[in-house]
Parts: sequence; structure tokens; C-alpha cells
Amino acid sequence: MIREVPAPACYVYGVVRAGAPLSLTAIGIEERWPRVYALRSGDIAAVVSGVSLERVDPTRANVMAHERVNGAVVRDRTLIPMSFGTVCRTPEHVVALLRSGHDAFADALVRMDGKVELGLKVHGVARRPQEDVAAIVERLGTVSAASRLCATLEEGMLMNAAFLVGRGREEAFDRRVRDIAASHAQLRFRWSGPWPPYNFVQIRLGIGSAGSPA
Repeated sequence: MIREVPAPACYVYGVVRAGAPLSLTAIGIEERWPRVYALRSGDIAAVVSGVSLERVDPTRANVMAHERVNGAVVRDRTLIPMSFGTVCRTPEHVVALLRSGHDAFADALVRMDGKVELGLKVHGVARRPQEDVAAIVERLGTVSAASRLCATLEEGMLMNAAFLVGRGREEAFDRRVRDIAASHAQLRFRWSGPWPPYNFVQIRLGIGSAGSPA
């Protein structure tokens, strides 16, 4: 039997309530340490996997791995996501991070309980008035708890938005998007998710050079 060599550091994906063990098939950000697991501190836990101590570059593969793990976790529990590239030197430093940010994490878990983020991109062949964006957001307000408009970075993109939606309400959101699309034949609508509430939680924690809370 070949034993896995202990990872030199921990990559932190997000924070959940401590409870049932994680049961994921998602592979961690480094294939050498594929196991994704939880490190607990009191009533909260960090979702982590092993990683090299070096800085994690924001390559497409790494960003997709980060999102893949978070997407798997959020299927059955509320997840407060950490910024891409959050690395702690040791498991003890992860626990210290949880302790230093406990109140902020606990508050966010309460506010985001039972909610997920859905992304919506709308493209048009011609430039559309801003009133269209406001109307779309207003109509989706009946099936979402909150919304955020993000930067439109692609040619022809009218809207790039995030919506906070109750878990299990994805079908209602989909129906409403289809209804809106039916009255805007010149536009293309595409939504994605569920995701952790990336655009609805802002927790800033100082991480020192050693990978521990500053």
C-alpha cells in the first residue's frame, strides 16, 4: 500500500458549519493531494486540500478546480467561499484563521443559510438601452433575495449579474428567465449555478506571509 505524502500546506476553499463529514468526489486543486476534507474549529470548519507551499497561480485549470470543489460542496450545505489562492502553511494555521474570523464567518453562514448564487449573462446583437437591464433585474426580483450587477467584459454582453436564490428555487428562476427570454427574442440568456455566494459575502481576513492570520 502506497501512503500519500503529507502536503506541505493547506489550500482553503471556504467555510461551512461543522457537522457531517464531507463526502465529495471532487479532486483538490493539486492532483498529488486529491482528498478534500474539513478542518474544524468549534462550530465551523474549513474545506481544504493539500497543496504545495508555493503561490497558487490563477491558471484556468486552477480556477476551475477551485470552482469545482466549491460547486460540489454547495450542493448540500451552505458555503462561505474564500478568495482564490488562499493558502495556509499548516492545519494549525487554518484553525487559527477560523478562530480569528469566527464571528464574521458565523454571521455570514446565518445570512446565507439555505441560499445559493446563480449567475446570469445576457447577450445582444446590438447595443440595448440600460432600461432593459433594470427591467430584467426587476422581473427576477420575485424569485431571488438579492442581486448584484457585475462588469460586462465580453463584446455584445448586455448584462452580467449574480442573483441570491433560495436553495431548491433554481427551477422557478429558470422558468422566469425563460419567460423573460420569450419577450426578448433578440437577446440570448444563459444562467449558471448553483454557486457559493461569491458576490454577496465580503470577509476580509489578513493572511501573514507564513500563511497564518496577520
